Amino acid sequence: MQGLDMGLPLRNRLTGNIPRGIGGLENLAILQLGNNSLSGSIPPELGSCRSLIWLDLNSNALAGPIPPTLAAQSGLIAPGIVSGKQFAFLRNEGGTACRGVGGLFEFSGIRSERLESFPTVRLCPSTRIYTGMTVYTFANNGSLIYLDLSYNSLTGSIPIELGPMYYLQVLNLGHNDLTGPIPDSFGGLKEVGVLDLSHNRLMGSIPGTLGTLEFLSDFDVSNNNLTGLIPSSGQLITFPASRFENNSGLCGYQLSRPCSGAGSEGQAGAQLNNSGYVGNRRMLVGIVVLILIIVVLILTLYKLRKW
Repeated sequence: MQGLDMGLPLRNRLTGNIPRGIGGLENLAILQLGNNSLSGSIPPELGSCRSLIWLDLNSNALAGPIPPTLAAQSGLIAPGIVSGKQFAFLRNEGGTACRGVGGLFEFSGIRSERLESFPTVRLCPSTRIYTGMTVYTFANNGSLIYLDLSYNSLTGSIPIELGPMYYLQVLNLGHNDLTGPIPDSFGGLKEVGVLDLSHNRLMGSIPGTLGTLEFLSDFDVSNNNLTGLIPSSGQLITFPASRFENNSGLCGYQLSRPCSGAGSEGQAGAQLNNSGYVGNRRMLVGIVVLILIIVVLILTLYKLRKW
């Protein structure tokens, strides 16, 4: 048994803690425990599940910090077990009307009739079906491609260790009680398409490294305590104001709110200084070229007079 069917159906009304012994299931690939009443903390031992690619714990009563060990997977998944497999994922796009990002409902053997009959298609006001393929080998750190811990009572800061999880495509930590900054290391989430950090108590600025995420198509940091200038680079410039709202200290193009204050002035000033440096450099180059032209003309006239 490779553990491909370990994902539990939604709304089973399960209670109690997630057993720590689950970390011993080295072939566990998919674990869906969302929409239950599980309590306690997230077992750090989940990071020992070397084949785990899909972890959904949304909409429970889990508390405590996010274990940094979730990013500790070695990525040494044997080809053919969970790699190189096709999957279908139902994305909830109805906001808070449907909790969680969505759910995996087919893996390795997708049937069109199954897609049409999936019950969440009818329950959520807005859904979209995505299909994809897991990579054949996981050469870098972390084999997770999906991590949904939303709608719990998780506390503490976001572990910087989650940043280098190269293959992660969906990361939802929204609707918790997380504090501290958004890690700069999130610039390492090179494959991420969905990043939801909304409805927490996060502080500090939005890292400029997030502007390097080329595949980011869904981003939400609304309802936090973020401050400073919103980076206007990469995909970050494409998201509406609603994805940044209810952060009283945020400012920038996306919110149509000009920045003011020492911190934002410093950031804006740095941009202006950089522009001034570029302008001065161009002027210097122009002066040098002009001097060279004058020298050439003088030498030419001198030679003509000698003749």
